[in-house]
Amino acid sequence: MQEFSDLLGQTIKEIQVFGDKVVRFILSDGSKYLMYHDQECCENVYLEDVCGDWADVVGRPITMAEEVQDAERPGIGDPYSWLWTFYKLGTNKGSVTLRWYGTSNGYYSEYCRFTVEDEWNSPCEGERPTETYTAGDKWRRSTTHRSAS
Repeated sequence: MQEFSDLLGQTIKEIQVFGDKVVRFILSDGSKYLMYHDQECCENVYLEDVCGDWADVVGRPITMAEEVQDAERPGIGDPYSWLWTFYKLGTNKGSVTLRWYGTSNGYYSEYCRFTVEDEWNSPCEGERPTETYTAGDKWRRSTTHRSAS
């Protein structure tokens, strides 16, 4: 597993969003990173919100890459837990914060993974992004949405 801070000093060439389940970062060196959650039966993890303008971080060297969490673990008699994870990306122009939210019965993971995409690890293989951003462009929404599974 990679650390989100591995993006420090890197330049993001393109960002692809696949609904509220996967975000792909394509770097200027061609490497690809993914944010997603391996869904199991008794939890739900999704991208709740993106705050900021991608134009502030795409095409510029990353100077801030932080992960911050806020969790509520079950107390006695409370079977549910939740986790907010904030991923903050910044450059000399501005910043973007991705807010992931996860809930579970307390047994399953509520974490969003950040990892290198390779041939063995591609949860969005064969799917088209619902939104894409590249330097100098506005968001492009795909006309082909992923099928319900």
